[in-house]
Amino acid sequence: MFNKRYILLMLVSILIIVIAFIFLTRELNWTYVSDLYKNKAEPAAIVIDREKVIATEQLQIFVSLDEEQFERLDQLRLLMDDSYPHIEVTMTNVYSEQFEYQQWEQRSKLDELGDVQLIPNEWILPLATKGLLQPVDRLMNSDSLTSHLPGYTDALKWNGYLWGVPYSSNPYLIFPHKLLRELVDNAVDDPIDAAIKPTGDPLHNSTSNNSVEAEGQVDVAPSSNWDQMLEMLIHVEATNIEIDLLNIADNSYNSMLVWLTYGDLASQSGISNSELSEEQLAIIQWLLEHEDNIQLDTNTNKSSENDDNWPLYYMTSWDDYLINKEELFEFYEVDEVLIPVPWLNGYSFVIQANSKQAIAAIEWIEQVTQHASANAYQYQEPPTRNMEFGLSSNSVESNIGTMLNKKLVQAQMMEVSPIWPQQYANMKRKWDGVETLSDKLKVFQ
Repeated sequence: MFNKRYILLMLVSILIIVIAFIFLTRELNWTYVSDLYKNKAEPAAIVIDREKVIATEQLQIFVSLDEEQFERLDQLRLLMDDSYPHIEVTMTNVYSEQFEYQQWEQRSKLDELGDVQLIPNEWILPLATKGLLQPVDRLMNSDSLTSHLPGYTDALKWNGYLWGVPYSSNPYLIFPHKLLRELVDNAVDDPIDAAIKPTGDPLHNSTSNNSVEAEGQVDVAPSSNWDQMLEMLIHVEATNIEIDLLNIADNSYNSMLVWLTYGDLASQSGISNSELSEEQLAIIQWLLEHEDNIQLDTNTNKSSENDDNWPLYYMTSWDDYLINKEELFEFYEVDEVLIPVPWLNGYSFVIQANSKQAIAAIEWIEQVTQHASANAYQYQEPPTRNMEFGLSSNSVESNIGTMLNKKLVQAQMMEVSPIWPQQYANMKRKWDGVETLSDKLKVFQ
């Protein structure tokens, strides 16, 4: 049994505990719960301050754009700042430094190019093969992926992944002259439709080892029918009419790559700067033999009094198409436009391999590219997503959108090589370093 001393000690201890409890809880509102739900059919909502819950993401973006292009992107950035206050973007423009590919690659290796970069499409796969980028498709949902045009995205795939999100484009377009059929009909006994039979479509037998979509999801780009084009030009030459056959748009190496690709769409190899197929070498030889009838530097200031200056097959960039739209509609079958290499002359966003802000990065990229595509016509650019082309009231531009929504074949995509940009830059320097077409074509031999 406890003696009186122990009983007294226990009572004192209990008293101390009670006093302490009362002291510590004297500020509590004991009627809180009952007041909260008193006379309410449903429990009261508890409001959470999201600004205190969602941490701000810091996103570093590096681009190389001229003043006008940078201003457009900066306007989109400001729009995103209002819509996504939890993503704080710092954008750096290094246009003044005029980085070549090797310099950009070195900066990327040193982790000096932030989380997101906007770069030429032809740089993306070489950077990906060197482990300097993150795949973007694993961060995107299926609806977003299907909204992009395969004419752009197919060329940005490697090893089963998509490595870039298209932002802007300026593809080369090819138009046949309205006089072509008339000239051919006058040169042969039978009408052109009977005399000229399209070659078999080699593209349905071609597959892309860069693409991961199952066959049948989207159509394959149509055949180039290069042989048919040459046959028609042969008939035109038989008429002894003095007219240029085709042009090298902008006097550029890129447009030459487009013609070479158009001439060998059945190839199982991608676009190369170092090795040409037999078919492409035959194209080079044909161009040399017809040098006098090839326009090297296009003259966009045509006059209706001198229509013969328009070549029978006219290649032009999207930018020049918009400038010369009236003349093109007058002289060319604009509904028969061809786009052999749609991704060339384009830019896409990529995510740096070691960025820890990948989720915020893809959220920002997706919204920026969506707004850029929706407002593309305002800035005289082609959209990069299928919805905007579908909304166009212009039949030619709607047709361009349909072509861009077709899958590319292997011949329309760049050869996957870590040194592709260096080879490209080397060939372009040689091309730009000489004046005549024959000298330019010799860089391929």
